[in-house]
Amino acid sequence: MKVKESVIGVLAFLPLLLLILVIALALMIPVDSFGELDKESREYRALEVLSPVYYVVAVLLLSLIFNFILYGIFKRDRVPEDKRILWAVLLVILNIFVLPVFWYHYIWKDPQE
Repeated sequence: MKVKESVIGVLAFLPLLLLILVIALALMIPVDSFGELDKESREYRALEVLSPVYYVVAVLLLSLIFNFILYGIFKRDRVPEDKRILWAVLLVILNIFVLPVFWYHYIWKDPQE
């Protein structure tokens, strides 16, 4: 069973799922006729409750990127030599979107496939 890989996968998808949740909640906040947000709505309150989670996920995201670049790309032989710099740059620039792809291709999937 791939327990360690599964946990890393959940952590890799977490920032993207949180982004989708925040965008969905932000789009559902009612706006009055003057363009002001309804601060009493449950969607607004949910965003306020989630705001400390953003900081935790940001630290998690930075640590995942750091670990994926150092350990996942440069210390392991699963990433081909000619693609290592490309993956490192993609993880830094497009991190939320690239983390799940990198996780699937180089951590979850068997190297023989």
